[in-house]
Amino acid sequence: MNTKRMRQTNDDRGTGRTEAFSDGVIAVAITLLILDIHVPNAQKDLLQALLDQWPAYLGYVTSFL
Repeated sequence: MNTKRMRQTNDDRGTGRTEAFSDGVIAVAITLLILDIHVPNAQKDLLQALLDQWPAYLGYVTSFL
């Protein structure tokens, strides 16, 4: 009888642990993506140097979607 009660308690946990784990995985993935973006070494025209890195920015923005 005690086993039946333990099963019911374990089944009532819901999805909280799974959601917390998936949030952690996504946070690590986003952190790894931002590490790929570097400040460009540009003496002139910093805006163009930043725009040349558009694939890295696109990957970072897409990860939030």
